[in-house]
Amino acid sequence: MRRKLSILVITIFISNVVCLFSMNKIYGALPYNLPVYNIEDFGVIEDGITINTDAIQKAIDKAAQDGGGVVYFPPGNYVTGTILIGNNVKLY
Repeated sequence: MRRKLSILVITIFISNVVCLFSMNKIYGALPYNLPVYNIEDFGVIEDGITINTDAIQKAIDKAAQDGGGVVYFPPGNYVTGTILIGNNVKLY
């Protein structure tokens, strides 16, 4: 029961307008000139139920390992526990 209470739920609301653009246009519109790491490429499941802590952390760690980057969260609801943000890593 305590573990369930310690789970941090991150809900990311991104305007439906973003969905109208292709991924290339979204990446091109990012305010950073850094590589992009899409969390879906690391096995995240966007269902609002599955705990995605490990997959999100893998995306962040890969961006930090590569010297920095943008970890991109597509529109959706993601459940995660505590994550550590690396140096030069931005969340978008």
